[in-house]
Amino acid sequence: MESLRFQLSDTQGALTEKTRQWRQLRVDHKAAQEAWAQEKGELEARIAQLETDNNRLRGANGGVDGGEKLQGPPGGDGGTVTITRARMRDAEAKYQKLTDDLAEKTRLSEALHQQLLRAGSGGGGDGDPGAALRRTLVPALTDDQAVARWKAVRDGVRALARRLSGGGGGSGSPGERLKQQQQLQTHDRVRLELEQLSAHWRDYHATARTRPYLLRALVWRYLHTCLFARPWRVWGRELGGAAAQVERALGTAGAEGEERRDWRARTAALLRRACEPDAQVLGDTARGIVEAAEQVAGAADRQRPELERAVADIVAAAAALAADLHRSRCLVLMSDRPGSRLTRGFPVREKTMEVRSRFGSGTAVDLMVSPCLLREDCDNDDYAVLVKAEVIC
Repeated sequence: MESLRFQLSDTQGALTEKTRQWRQLRVDHKAAQEAWAQEKGELEARIAQLETDNNRLRGANGGVDGGEKLQGPPGGDGGTVTITRARMRDAEAKYQKLTDDLAEKTRLSEALHQQLLRAGSGGGGDGDPGAALRRTLVPALTDDQAVARWKAVRDGVRALARRLSGGGGGSGSPGERLKQQQQLQTHDRVRLELEQLSAHWRDYHATARTRPYLLRALVWRYLHTCLFARPWRVWGRELGGAAAQVERALGTAGAEGEERRDWRARTAALLRRACEPDAQVLGDTARGIVEAAEQVAGAADRQRPELERAVADIVAAAAALAADLHRSRCLVLMSDRPGSRLTRGFPVREKTMEVRSRFGSGTAVDLMVSPCLLREDCDNDDYAVLVKAEVIC
């Protein structure tokens, strides 16, 4: 653990220094461009003046080649200006030197610009400091990859709910289901979770058609609360807590959104390569789901080993996805909108939600069966919907 902390600290220090150098290069480049632009203007003005003088002198003396002296136009004092051929050659040489100096300044400015791009991209050429390091560590998570992994977790949750609903409490008599509900009333933690999901959870539990929806919603609530809502937690109390604390400090210090996202991506890539998701966090999440599912489904003891294996697979896949969310612009939403804690009682949002079933003429969301997967749109501060949430009204 000490070695990992040292490696994280050392790498972060190197990245910070690289970012500082990149910013200084930007400042130097801007100053050099301004100085170059000013000097370029002065040089061009001098060149233009020399060209004017040269043309005037050539025209005034008829383009003479063989004389010893050239007579210019009348001077301001009423006399004449006499320019020797040597002075004329000297003026032409100065003009050529100024032209060469201007070309050299242009070349140096272009070279400095390329140096800035290389320093900013770490050799990647995209102007993003640390991008090369992120590519070396773990490639960024694409939309297609995020959707594919999301659907794999969703399919696992669906299969689990179907199995639990098809046996144990799923096929019991109404009297047995009533007994299960009475037992749930005494299990405070599970009862509170169900009440958070829907005020009508007893109706969902009592009906074979809707019971799988209730189980799916319960599993997703645990996954969202324990993993997706706090992705740093996947790495454990020590590493995850330190990363979350640094991110909060960046926000307090006024770091821009893009800068914080860049830091999250680099840190997540480093942790992804150097560490595994914390076994205790995954174990606690899985145990919570198993206990709650057993209470709701009334699963028999003989089903527990199979249930534990299925839940462990779901939690592992969800944790891996949650750990990689910081390398993307994806967001898991189990509420009506980003930043909200409201999970029911709001109108259906067609953009982000798909209605799976309706009770009566209700138009408000009564049960959020699964969250939606969004991607932040940098251009207009909005979100693109990758996978819609499933809801019941």
